[in-house]
Order: sequence, then C-alpha cells, then structure tokens
Amino acid sequence: MRSPWLAGAIVAGLVFAACGDDDGGDADLPLVEEIEPAVEALEEELSDAPQYFEIRATPLFVTLWVSADQGHRAIPYVYAEGELADAGESQEAEGFTFASADALAFDADAVLDHVSDDLDSPLSQFSIVGTESGDPRFSVTAQSDRGGELDIQLDADGTPLEAVPAD
Repeated sequence: MRSPWLAGAIVAGLVFAACGDDDGGDADLPLVEEIEPAVEALEEELSDAPQYFEIRATPLFVTLWVSADQGHRAIPYVYAEGELADAGESQEAEGFTFASADALAFDADAVLDHVSDDLDSPLSQFSIVGTESGDPRFSVTAQSDRGGELDIQLDADGTPLEAVPAD
C-alpha cells in the first residue's frame, strides 16, 4: 500500500540523518537489500515487469526509474520503509534500459563489502544502470571528506572493476 506521507517521511529522514552522528555502521550504507523488495512492489503495482533506466539505492530509500513512451520518458518511483510512493512526474529520457531479472543478479549481502572494507569514505549511493549490451552496470559512489566523489564500477559480487571521478 502506498502512503501519501511518504515524501514527508523521506525529507524528515534526511534531516535526522544529517543531524545524527556517524559511527560508520551499516546504517550509513546504501539500502541494497531493499532493491529486490522495491522491484517486487513496483512490478506488483504495475502488474508488469517494466524496463528500467536506473535503480538507485541511498542510505534512506530506493528510486526506480522506469522506461515509458518507448524509452523516451522515465518515471521515478520511490520505495522507502517498505512502501512504494506514487509515481513521480515523468521526464524526458534517453539511454539504455535493462530488465529487473538482470538487475537483481548481484549479491545484496556482499556487493558493498569490498569497497566499504577498503575505503574510509561514506558510500552515498549504489546504482544499477542500463548499458548498450543490455546487461546492467553496478556502481557505488564514495564521498571524500574533501568534497569529491568517486564512482566505482563493480561486478555482481562487489569486486571493483574501475574507479573514476563522479560527474
């Protein structure tokens, strides 16, 4: 069941997260374990398995960007605290898409382990994006205490493949 107060809860969560102390625990990691329930909730809501442009997990919520209008538009859906919010406003889009079955081919329990163990930087988001081949690309964004961001591409088990400055 979707809740109209979900957007307010997300804003409140952002405020509380900004005020809380950082103990470096799992509470600061992107909610990769919530991606599968988010996909299941959306696909149940739509009664279909759509193509996705991107699925992004932050420490507070999961956003699913669904392809619409033959890939010319993207519709965002936010999943937080076990609930799927109403669809956001569609936006112009271009790029590659992927199926949920391919997107869920990662180990949610381990995909962030290598990076979180090796870096002393907060991980702000985990993303799954479409590629030209149709296979999804997994990545995590690490934030430097000096303000920069690093986009680290991962394979499905979390092994880092490449790291580049984030756009």
